[in-house]
Amino acid sequence: MGIGTNLKRLRSKTKYSNQEIADLLGVDRNTYASWESESTDVKSQYIPQLA
Repeated sequence: MGIGTNLKRLRSKTKYSNQEIADLLGVDRNTYASWESESTDVKSQYIPQLA
């Protein structure tokens, strides 16, 4: 199970949308969506915020 799968599972559990999580992190919605789909890697600077 990759990080994207975990992000999606946890986001669904909390009922947040992609846009809401992206806004909290200060990134574009497409950036966050690409992390969930594992088409791009999460930059290390965002890992503490995600935790």
